[in-house]
Amino acid sequence: MKKWIWIAIGSAVLVAGGVTFAVVLVNTNNVKASSFEIEGTWQFFEQGNLEQGREFMVFKDGKAQDYIDGKMVRESAYSVTNINATFTAANVTFKDWDSGYALTRKSVTKDIFGLFGDNNEAFYFVRVKDDEHLNASSYSVTDFQNKEFKVLIHATAIKEQEEFVRFTDSTITFIRGDATVVDHAAFKVENSVITAPGFKFYICAIQEQSYRLCEIAEDALTGERAFWPWEWRLL
Repeated sequence: MKKWIWIAIGSAVLVAGGVTFAVVLVNTNNVKASSFEIEGTWQFFEQGNLEQGREFMVFKDGKAQDYIDGKMVRESAYSVTNINATFTAANVTFKDWDSGYALTRKSVTKDIFGLFGDNNEAFYFVRVKDDEHLNASSYSVTDFQNKEFKVLIHATAIKEQEEFVRFTDSTITFIRGDATVVDHAAFKVENSVITAPGFKFYICAIQEQSYRLCEIAEDALTGERAFWPWEWRLL
């Protein structure tokens, strides 16, 4: 797998075999849950992986295709069981694998979910545009200038206090409840990565009002990387 300077995506587990999800939605009155659809293209991130590459899973017509740096490396099939009433939790079993995974997601979003396996395996999936695995999007500072966002998902979690991100032409302000955490700090966007003091985000997708990013946290001593998906809703 090629090294890629910004994020570690890819995995010893998911690369070892392709994935296909058996898509089953239960009857529910929860609109947010019933609108969740696994089909589509997802960029995924493995916690702690030092080998880096742009890796995606494309779920379509009962098949899951694994792409690394624009090339399909595997195709396989799957099953989902023990789905709860809102499809925020389930068990996922992959064909020809010896272990299963727990799927979890927040009901407020249909565009981010996690898979968790034995031995502390953790993967986060972020929905991207359908052909992102073949034609990478390019983002610039103009995608953020003079815009305001409500934070829907903060590093995979929903915060008790409301959070907002506000941009001017050249600065970013991050507000949590009544506290200003970052106040008019300079930001820049290069190679689809947005940086500001205390923040580094890889931009996964900008689709209508949804801005989906993955925070990059790197241990200064070990170099190990952690990845935390965020979703911002444009106001």
